[in-house]
Amino acid sequence: MRDVERALEKGENLVAHAPTGVGKTAAVLSVALPFAMENGYTLFFLTPKHTQHAIVLETVRKMMGRHGVRVRVSDFIGKQWLCLIPGVKELSTKEFSDFCSNLKKEEKCPFYNNLKEARALLKEIGDKPLHSEEVKEICAEREVCPYEILLRLGRRSHLIIADYYHIFSEGVRASFLGKMDKSLERSILVVDEAHNLPDRLKSLMSSVLTDNMVNRGVREARKFGYLDHANILSDLLNFLRNFEEGEYPIKKEEFMEGVEEATEKDYFDLYEELTVIGNEIRLEQKRSYVGSIASFLESWEEEKEGFFRFVKRGKRVEIHKECLDPSLASQEVFERAYSSILMSGTLSPPSMYAEVLGLKAKCVEYPNPFPKENRRVLIFPETTTRYVERSEESYRIIADILEKIKEACPGNMAAFFPSYEVLEGVSKFVRGEKFVERKEMKKRERMELFKSFTSSEKGLLLAVAGGSLSEGMDYPGKFLECAVIVGIPLEKPDLLTKARISYYQQKLGQGWNYGYIFPAMNRAIQAAGRVIRSESDRGVIIFMDKRYLWRNYLKCIPSDWSFRVTKNPWKEVREFFRGLSS
Repeated sequence: MRDVERALEKGENLVAHAPTGVGKTAAVLSVALPFAMENGYTLFFLTPKHTQHAIVLETVRKMMGRHGVRVRVSDFIGKQWLCLIPGVKELSTKEFSDFCSNLKKEEKCPFYNNLKEARALLKEIGDKPLHSEEVKEICAEREVCPYEILLRLGRRSHLIIADYYHIFSEGVRASFLGKMDKSLERSILVVDEAHNLPDRLKSLMSSVLTDNMVNRGVREARKFGYLDHANILSDLLNFLRNFEEGEYPIKKEEFMEGVEEATEKDYFDLYEELTVIGNEIRLEQKRSYVGSIASFLESWEEEKEGFFRFVKRGKRVEIHKECLDPSLASQEVFERAYSSILMSGTLSPPSMYAEVLGLKAKCVEYPNPFPKENRRVLIFPETTTRYVERSEESYRIIADILEKIKEACPGNMAAFFPSYEVLEGVSKFVRGEKFVERKEMKKRERMELFKSFTSSEKGLLLAVAGGSLSEGMDYPGKFLECAVIVGIPLEKPDLLTKARISYYQQKLGQGWNYGYIFPAMNRAIQAAGRVIRSESDRGVIIFMDKRYLWRNYLKCIPSDWSFRVTKNPWKEVREFFRGLSS
């Protein structure tokens, strides 16, 4: 709280690694919100999780009740999830954005056209700190656009809860802030779960074109009577399918010239025409593959450093434009905002995040205040999942060790793997009941798996590190008493990974650390962190790979996680839990 106070007083930035469960949200809000209100700033609380919105609102309600202050709050989730038009949740973000814009432009959105009800709605809501879903329900009764109502609430709000892209997506930010008469210069940013920010920003700025997209675009153009452009897209499809198999870089000009030669159309004329057609189609059926193709072609033409373009040809053809540098979206934001607080329980080392995001900040790692006797951290160096050492026999050995640990653990246990390939290789040798994550699972199926596992009393979850079950879920209390991190969840050393390493080496002199090792160890620590989520949680964390003792990996384990090296982790687990019960 003192560090937040100092940062705000000086208009500086803070990057804070602080363990889960210490109360980061309450600590930051209790300092930043009064400062913002007293000095005429707007506080933006940015988070990637919808669940965190409710926690922020509840914290604010308690502050209001305890101190008798009136805080005006607006809670934004994605515009797409607020929309009252059926079927829009199936669209991509870009598809929905174009669909919404076209509908408003053509005055065909009944909810937007009914904004004459806005004044009465705003009066009804008043200063109540409502969740966005509550606002959506009120708006649905009056048949008014919830997003537009929230924007009007935002004009008078002291605190705005939103997603990363509301501020870090340049196009969204301009409209979002403009409609609320807000500016970055008069804003304080709190970025929650900030370890997610670099990957989210890179994803926002990346794009891909596939032969499947173009094939569907051909059929769509024919369906709506754009026969000439259906033929042009057929020529584009043939061009894509003529790429050689493999994965290799492609120059911007090489692709553009190939498109022009194949379609006999000027590149810029082509994507402008396809954009118009895509907009027309979206008015009829919301989604348009023709429009998505146009968006990719327009994105491809943009020239900026920090992107890597390549072809991936196997059963499918994919043309990628991948962002390597999240600071392209974040640096300007942090420079313009009055002050920014970035926080997470897995923001280690914080200096890396500051550098890759283009942020000048004070970087602090706060120690874990929970009783050390509640946690035992082990390194078992007798196995490895290194690619060159993988085999059926190594998978069998790992499975046997997991079974011994499971037998020693009195409650639920999870094993997190570096890839689905390793997970499946080990899983077939694990006997007894197990809850196994599959690559092809939908979000709903993963949630069902999570509920089944946490309902068991001595279950074994097998999942991948870096997935929703290792990062997006909480396992409080006895829902999880032991986590085993099998191997190191390194990215495949493919073309994109090598490009990322090369880019960070050239820009920051930290290629292997920032492009390969630190992100992998972050995934490992995230998975390990599922066990201890509060001061009352107790459990064992086991890093199972000899490489965890190598200096480059060992330095990434939080300094306050005092660990033991063991050849018999199951004995350590049994001893730990016996000690708790005695």
